[in-house]
Amino acid sequence: MFMRLSILLFVFAISLNLIAKTNATYFYVRGELWCQGEPYVGAKIFLMEADTLDPDDLLGEERSAPDGRFEVRGGESEIGDEEPYLMVGHTCPQRGVPPDPACHFLTRVDLPNFLTHIEVPPIHLDGQYEFQHICGEDDV
Repeated sequence: MFMRLSILLFVFAISLNLIAKTNATYFYVRGELWCQGEPYVGAKIFLMEADTLDPDDLLGEERSAPDGRFEVRGGESEIGDEEPYLMVGHTCPQRGVPPDPACHFLTRVDLPNFLTHIEVPPIHLDGQYEFQHICGEDDV
């Protein structure tokens, strides 16, 4: 009897601990995109949250305006700390990659997880960040 009660109390304590560590956070991110010295229009900006055990979460998405500026927001409840980042879909030419109209790029920009209102410095898509080169899939 004592063993069952001990196990039940242990499970209850673990459950309370998980609930206490679950928090809802809403992120608001502003910035501007540049390509070859010009504002980058029409890039698709995804506000993401990295997860370890399951696929990353999409919190929000927007396109960059004619002046290259963007605002994207979103949130979720997460157990533990959030790991927000932007994933930017674009066709800005990259050094060392020959142009191909059937291809696009995904550039990841990590964000601080201790801020909820984030003003990122200008993002230069032509070489400042690592990127993924994607060909033959859906356009961005």
